[in-house]
Amino acid sequence: MPRPSTARATGRLRTALALAVLALIVGWVELPFLLDRAIVVERDALSSILPMRAFLARALAAGEWPMWNPAPVLGKPFLAEWQTGLFYPPTALLLVPPFSRGFNLLFTFHYAWSALGAFLWLRVVGVTRLGALLGAVVWSCGGALVSLGHLLNHLMAVAWLPWVLWAWARPHRVRHRIVVAAAMLSFALFTGSPEMTLLIAGLLVVTSRDPRSLLVPPLAAGLAAAQLVPVWVYLGQTERGLHGMSAASVMAYSTSLGRIAGFVDPSAADSTAFLPTLYVGVVPVALALAGLWLAPTSRRLAALLVAIVLVGLALGANGGLLPLLYEWLPGVELLRYPEKLLVGVHALIAFGAAYGLAEVGRRLPGTAGVVAAALLVAIACADLIHANRGVLFTLPPASVFQAPPIARAMEEDAHAAGSSAVEPPPRYYANAVHGPRASSPAEVAGLDRAILFASTGELYGLGNVNTPASLNLASHERLQMALERAPRDRALAVLAALGTRWVTSFSPIAEGDGIREVPLPRTRFGARLYELTRASAHAFVAEQVTGAASDRAALERFVASADATGSRLAVLEGVEGAAEYRAPRQRDVRFVESGPDHLALEVVIDAAGLVIVNDTYLPGWRATIDGNPAAIERVNGLVRGVWVPAGRHRVEMRYLAPGLAVGSAISLSVLAAIGLVLAIVPRRARARLARIGRPEPALAGSYREP
Repeated sequence: MPRPSTARATGRLRTALALAVLALIVGWVELPFLLDRAIVVERDALSSILPMRAFLARALAAGEWPMWNPAPVLGKPFLAEWQTGLFYPPTALLLVPPFSRGFNLLFTFHYAWSALGAFLWLRVVGVTRLGALLGAVVWSCGGALVSLGHLLNHLMAVAWLPWVLWAWARPHRVRHRIVVAAAMLSFALFTGSPEMTLLIAGLLVVTSRDPRSLLVPPLAAGLAAAQLVPVWVYLGQTERGLHGMSAASVMAYSTSLGRIAGFVDPSAADSTAFLPTLYVGVVPVALALAGLWLAPTSRRLAALLVAIVLVGLALGANGGLLPLLYEWLPGVELLRYPEKLLVGVHALIAFGAAYGLAEVGRRLPGTAGVVAAALLVAIACADLIHANRGVLFTLPPASVFQAPPIARAMEEDAHAAGSSAVEPPPRYYANAVHGPRASSPAEVAGLDRAILFASTGELYGLGNVNTPASLNLASHERLQMALERAPRDRALAVLAALGTRWVTSFSPIAEGDGIREVPLPRTRFGARLYELTRASAHAFVAEQVTGAASDRAALERFVASADATGSRLAVLEGVEGAAEYRAPRQRDVRFVESGPDHLALEVVIDAAGLVIVNDTYLPGWRATIDGNPAAIERVNGLVRGVWVPAGRHRVEMRYLAPGLAVGSAISLSVLAAIGLVLAIVPRRARARLARIGRPEPALAGSYREP
């Protein structure tokens, strides 16, 4: 019989070997990203995720902690957008130069980290090393998780699922398990994926079968309050928060029963689906079913119930559960894309396969069980690597970050016009109407770069006036609807009045007064570029001020008058005596400083005037004139203005996310309370035991809670 020390050493060696094999498999799947030879550009990765992270990387490298992004639309909150991951610690990987390498490290880290967490959790709950290895590979390399690579915030969040389960399963006192699980779940909250965080919390409660696990989500929310409170405040100013989402938007990307077959059928992959592939393979699914059959009745019923609920929700419009919840459960209208919940089914298969393999190995005698288990692991892993490596469309980083012809033409045009380096990003409007139809992810990426769709232009230092987002401000939504309803000439005049310099378009726009086509080299997708020659400056002094009954009415009046008065009109809510306004004759406004959360202007005027900054008005902005506080007016229903007296003045504006101070105070208070519970309570308990003279079983050194 081997000595205990020898057995421990052998066990550690086998564990290290299993982890090395796991690292090799995950590393091989992610090798193009680890070597910085490819970067995911499929769908939202190019048009949203990459620009967002690139902005964050630039700001952090410059020593800024950005709470505002001046590029999308007319500027919008960055911290409160939530998906940005500003408070998420692994975001520091973005600082590794060049940006593509830092981004790829952040990307691959979460697959490797989640695989490690899955292995450790499965070992803690008693699964064999081979079973834990299989479960970790199926989880991290399976179709659903690989498919989430184009939606980084969802991937980052669900990567913490096995770590939350591991934190709860460890043989520690319950208060330690609650605290560590809450800390792990708070990391998921910082990533900006509420659906994945709810999925993790739900699976924790089901797998633990302990009502005390219900304390984990609220404690995690308290730890993440510095992020969540600003999001909550911002949500009340967005279209989604004020009015929810339509049933069609919520049910978008509803799955079908036929798609469920994609877990075992690689031909069922669909590049147009929210999750392009679900494939895990026949062997893991068969082992998961075997594990389900061999599991105790209570576990079997719990797993079946969770699977049925998740599939029922993922069916969306094709089932009855989600439409029913949409009608009767408040908050459901804020969620969308139910197919993403199949990630939970993927988790059940991965972890069920681990349990099934362990049970199969135990039921075979001696070496035969180990050989059979190792063979099944090898077959499943080889199949997964063959099927899922390279599922998402990628491009070499050099081709992604090299500005396309249309972006280079804007840069040259702005340089020729003498745009200052300290001014906010130049703006364009992407007109995607009548564009070519994409039939593959490669064509989608090509079209996005051709017209600089959504946030794509931010990669090249530009801002898009009609950038869509998961949380659109209500004022931005009203602007887009007004532009869509207005005749083309008036819409172009409105864009020019808002400081929009160019329009990218697939369809031709007639040249005329105030618009000219910029020559471009012939490209595959035929995108066109037009310059609005009368575009307003980013900051200027109004020539005319008038009033309106409300902010909505101010925007409507501004749009209706834009063709006549252009950029010189300022419509304010309820302004009395507007007719008495006389614009200064000397009007010199110049940017002297510009950053993510602040700007500074040098203003020289010979009479009091209204200085307009064509950036979004939102609570949280504060203004000073020569260091003295000044009120910010909402101009034209959506931008900022400041009344400036005659003379030479320095006008500054700074942004602080509303709710950040309150949220930070809550997070610090919760953290302090946790410290007290972990430090003071055990000390008092030991003192009480010493007085009593006999140990309680729950605190005895040899006792471990199940």
